[in-house]
Amino acid sequence: MFTAIHNFVLDLLDLDFLSSQPKDYFLGAWDSFLDIFDAIKDALSS
Repeated sequence: MFTAIHNFVLDLLDLDFLSSQPKDYFLGAWDSFLDIFDAIKDALSS
């Protein structure tokens, strides 16, 4: 779960990507945000 949160924060702080591709920036961050919930679901189901 820590890895999913870490990746989400890294995606949010990727300002070089934001300046070059602003539309895709939020899509990548959203996918990382959903990964947090997938990690929680996996932790609870195991």
